[in-house]
Parts: sequence; C-alpha cells; structure tokens
Amino acid sequence: MARFEKLSSLAALALLLGSAACGDHRGDGGLYDASEADPYFTTIDAGHTLSTSLGEGAALLVEYERGGTWHLWTTCDTKKTGYNCAFGVYAYPRGGIDTLAALDFEAGDRIDDHGDGTFTFVSSTDVDSDGITLVSKPGALLDVELTLDGAVEPSYLVWYGNGDVHEGAPRSPVVFQPDAP
Repeated sequence: MARFEKLSSLAALALLLGSAACGDHRGDGGLYDASEADPYFTTIDAGHTLSTSLGEGAALLVEYERGGTWHLWTTCDTKKTGYNCAFGVYAYPRGGIDTLAALDFEAGDRIDDHGDGTFTFVSSTDVDSDGITLVSKPGALLDVELTLDGAVEPSYLVWYGNGDVHEGAPRSPVVFQPDAP
C-alpha cells in the first residue's frame, strides 16, 4: 500500500473552484539545472482557488492571482496514515521575487533564499496547511520541483488550468504559465 493517499477526485477533494524537512535532493545546494532538465510546461488559470479537507490527502496546491501573486500550500493524509508529510518545494519565479511570505508556519517550517532568484520552501505538514505567498512579475512563469519525504514527486501537485483541476504532472520540474497577467 502506498505511503500517501493523493487527493484523487473532485468529490473527494471537496474542491471549491472560484473565480474571484526535505533536504536538497541533488546534494549540491541548488535547484535543478534547467539546461539539463526536461520540464513539464502547463497553464494555470488566474483567479481560481482550491480547497480541500485538511488531513485527508497529500498534495501541494498551486494557485495564481492576476497581478503576479502565487499561493502554494500543502496538505497531508495524516488523518488516514498517522504520519506527517515532509515537503520540499524548490521554486524559480522567472519574473523575480518582489515579496515572499510564510503562511501558517510552525517550528521547523522554513523558506531558504538561495540568492540566485530561487528559493526552497520546506514544511512538515500534518492536519494543518503550510504555505507561502509569492509576488512576482505579472504573468511570469514559475518553475516548481516538489519533493515528498525526500523523493521528487510531481504527481502530488494540484492546480487549475485550462478549465480543469489537474492532479499530478508526469515529470519534474513543472513550469506554470499563467493564462493572464
């Protein structure tokens, strides 16, 4: 049986769609090398929010608001498994970082700024949610690589794009392109 239960269906997710302590997996202290990666490009629809029953499924949910605001937040399947999820989110906002803020962090959760335009968001999530808000250049791409308990896991990403909820990507990194600035 798999260690994690993914968020798996619209009904199970209870998604509301509106318009309104992982270490570095490469061992060299940096994000993936884009020249060596085969990124997965996808569209994210501006203005759609996601919600779920916390503690029921493991995921990193990604949202984008017009004007360049990104919201990335975690949920774990702790109510079903009894375990926490150790998330590592390696990100490169191609439009730079105007502001970066933590949301609902507890002891051990952190943001590491690598000083080269990339950052890492690390959290241990149980029945709560940990997240970040990032403001970048409106409409700019956001590259994301997700690790869960130290393994690269793009299948645990959830976003709303091209009019549908997407649960998982086939490879990493995932490059999100907003449909509007």
